[in-house]
Amino acid sequence: AKNSTILARLIFCTFLMLSSWKYSAQQEEIQTYLFSEEFTPDGFNKRVSRLNSQKIETKLFKAYYLKLRGNHTGFTNLMAELVPRYANFNKNPFLHFLYNLQLSYYYAEQGSMAKAKSAVMMGNLVATSARQKDWQAYLYAQLGQIYSDEGLKDSSFSSHKKSIEFAKRSEGLITLSRCLHDFACSNAIFSQVERSVEQELHALLLVQKIKNDYYTSLFCQFIAKLSLEAGNIRESENYLFKSEQRNKANKCVTIELENKLLAAKIELKKGFSEESLKFLPKTIARIEKIQVEHMLGEALLIYGQALSINNNCVEAMAVFSKAQSCFEKLKTPKKLPRFIIQRV
Repeated sequence: AKNSTILARLIFCTFLMLSSWKYSAQQEEIQTYLFSEEFTPDGFNKRVSRLNSQKIETKLFKAYYLKLRGNHTGFTNLMAELVPRYANFNKNPFLHFLYNLQLSYYYAEQGSMAKAKSAVMMGNLVATSARQKDWQAYLYAQLGQIYSDEGLKDSSFSSHKKSIEFAKRSEGLITLSRCLHDFACSNAIFSQVERSVEQELHALLLVQKIKNDYYTSLFCQFIAKLSLEAGNIRESENYLFKSEQRNKANKCVTIELENKLLAAKIELKKGFSEESLKFLPKTIARIEKIQVEHMLGEALLIYGQALSINNNCVEAMAVFSKAQSCFEKLKTPKKLPRFIIQRV
């Protein structure tokens, strides 16, 4: 009986060791994938779904996915649970970096910019110690976004330039392309549309080179938005078509819905508000299901504009009120841009 007890304990300990080893291997795979040229949010989530959902590290990865997807409520709720769990992440450099990056996103969305900057600085200490240029690139990109939300153009651009410098010294092109996109977003917020297009075209060339359909589609979509902002409808339609074609293989729901909203804006710009009214209600219903607040707010704004043009003023006011509620949940940026910025 004694020997049986010892054997059972040995088997149990071996099982725990194998389980721990398997989880560590899966976690390492996720870290590698995050900076790989094949990276997409859905691909990231697919790998995260293989992990034990109750582990604190898995929740950190899930929060990152929700942030990328634009699910503000899901991200905020999950990060509120993770904020006091600092001790769970500070022994692993990668987790410590990702925790601080997420913490900065969280505080920025809460409007606590000083805390958001502190989280970036803490993450940068970890990244510097670990000699990880990719990590530093993403942290400085986040700092640039914080400053742009505060309306501090010079500080924002300086941080973005540092982000790109670190990205150029890192391995692979996905980090550089994402950092260029973030800089393009900040330029757009400060109404420097021409410069924003230049940076986005550079980012687009990089992701086309590595054949990443998700980011190719996303960056084409952003150029289409910028072109429409500049009044170039034909160019906007051209890049919207390219985005839609690339997304056929990738089948990203958020890109598909954003493209439908962009198509509606183009129809409004061309004076065909009736066309927008035909498909906007169904599009809004789909956006509500996936809980992406910034996209829902944008959709409601476009729908309200279409209703207003068609003299449905009472209904339009009700829709505008719903849009305002969506943007109030987001808290930042303090000034609503003329089109909604999608960070990556």
